[in-house]
Amino acid sequence: AAPTPSPSDSALAGVTVDASVLRQGPAVSFTGSETLLDAAAASMFPGAEDAQPPPARRAAKSSPLASSALRVLTELQKGIGYFRLYPREHPFCREAVERTHALFAAHHEQFGALAVRIQREGVFLEETLLLPETASLDSLSWLLYPEGIRSLTFERGLTAREVYEFIAALSPQEETELSLGNDLLSTLWRREFAHIQYLTYDQLSPAGLRNVHDPTIADLAARIRELVALSGGDGADDAELQRVLAELPPLPDDGPERWATLPERAESFCESPLGQGRQRLRASLLDAYQGDIFGRAADLVAFGNTHDAYRANPTDEANFMTGMVLNALWQGNLDGAIDLVARAAGGGQLDANEALLERLASEQCLGMLARCLQEQLIARPPAEVRTRGLRYLSRLAPGAADAIARTLSLQVDPEVRTIFAAHLRSRPKESAAAIGRLTLHANRDVAGEALALLAELPGGRKQLEAFARDASEPERAARARDLLGRVTGSFDRQKNLRVVASYPLKKDRLAALEKLRKDTDPSVFAGLAKVAEERAFAKRDADEVDAVLGALVDLGGMRALRVLQGLTERKTMVFGRKDAAKVAAAARKWLGELKRRGS
Repeated sequence: AAPTPSPSDSALAGVTVDASVLRQGPAVSFTGSETLLDAAAASMFPGAEDAQPPPARRAAKSSPLASSALRVLTELQKGIGYFRLYPREHPFCREAVERTHALFAAHHEQFGALAVRIQREGVFLEETLLLPETASLDSLSWLLYPEGIRSLTFERGLTAREVYEFIAALSPQEETELSLGNDLLSTLWRREFAHIQYLTYDQLSPAGLRNVHDPTIADLAARIRELVALSGGDGADDAELQRVLAELPPLPDDGPERWATLPERAESFCESPLGQGRQRLRASLLDAYQGDIFGRAADLVAFGNTHDAYRANPTDEANFMTGMVLNALWQGNLDGAIDLVARAAGGGQLDANEALLERLASEQCLGMLARCLQEQLIARPPAEVRTRGLRYLSRLAPGAADAIARTLSLQVDPEVRTIFAAHLRSRPKESAAAIGRLTLHANRDVAGEALALLAELPGGRKQLEAFARDASEPERAARARDLLGRVTGSFDRQKNLRVVASYPLKKDRLAALEKLRKDTDPSVFAGLAKVAEERAFAKRDADEVDAVLGALVDLGGMRALRVLQGLTERKTMVFGRKDAAKVAAAARKWLGELKRRGS
């Protein structure tokens, strides 16, 4: 039978609280699940019961497992510290995520999943205390224990994105990030980690408060009781409320009238005849809670632009529209932001539009775009987000390249970096100078990425050559020479393959073939094999056919076997009788050479 609520539980009527508070016994719950397990079942989950933790001990000599776990969690805590001290786009934060992810990958490769217990004294691996609680904002136990989290498991397959999101959730940079309705547990739950599992233990139930005298929880419980007492009315008010409620006709157990009161049945209600009004209202709104506020604001601005009596000051209009776009990005509404920018670019005062696009090209606005893209990548396919991100960036002012390049250098998420880089690549004339300045970035990885991006632009090879000769920047010059060697090799290789395939002069084709014989890159063999299978190749002189097939054997060894056998079996209708016989004879010769070399 269901337990009878106590008077203190009844006092919570009308107050929005977690359902587990109304339980009679302590309970544990898995994240993302509404199922709460009574204390009798808690023994099934190690670490769920916390009243009398076993005495902490350190291994006399740390095991390899404990040492690896300690390295991982220490780096994780460092990342939390960096995220609290610096903007999340800072290189220190990016490097912390990369190091932590690399350590997790190494641990998973050697030991499998990493599972630890969160106790008041610190973080435990089985019975070994790994990280004592330090009462600091980067301490895992200090952060997680008061939230009721009693165990953490990081499973094999953990991605760098999940590491970033987990650290970000534990590192609110403003007090409002963790507030009413946006507590740490809710934040973790919304992120839906695929490879991070955690177990929570409810100590706020009446029995839990009686049985566990934990000062951390007791202070919170006392505050809850104060708020409940303040929210209650006098006896007369309560009696009147109960009388009114008793006179209301009861709702049926099932049906549209009942569905209208249940959030989980909202869709069913809207599909029923009684819910048509609500459905029409929902269909007319862009946002289910706020309506199409962005579209209405843009329409007001457009109205003012078309009526002289209401013409807005261009600066005020640009500031207003910038705020609207930033608000859309902050709420993760990338489509709304794109629509706002498109409306502004399509009409209104030219000077106001230019001012708006210049403001949106600032690093502050681009940083907000990067944040929005990160959130979108969690919910949407990367290709879809990439298309939307590029559409937004394409509408910015022509002078945005510098700010976009600097924003690119601050990004941790590789997908977001790809979007910004793709935009710069699509605007070579505007981007070349900005990317060139980025090659002197203090972070070696960012500088190297800028050099590689520059090499892809038209004229980028000449710029690399200039950097390679620049003695005033020796470090950049060395990186440019290394990259230039790789880029030049690829360029020359492709050029020689094109000459062998289609150049009209035989001597030029043979000269290019000799250069390719010295190139061990796998793409050379693949390119020559493709040439040998073309119909035009069979019409060449016998000595040239022999030279190409010989190069295939020298470069590919036994890989050339399939190509040569195919040439001996070509039908005369493909090459013509005479040409087919010529190619087949050369192929048989080199098949014999392959056999001789193999023996």
